[in-house]
Amino acid sequence: MTNGTEIITNLGSTIAADLANRCLIKVYQVVKTL
Repeated sequence: MTNGTEIITNLGSTIAADLANRCLIKVYQVVKTL
């Protein structure tokens, strides 16, 4: 049970980090064009 929860938590963290990185890259590109 703990392993399943850890996997889900890790997946959520990875997805959240990936989304944050994409947002940061988009913001950086927009700022660069200004």
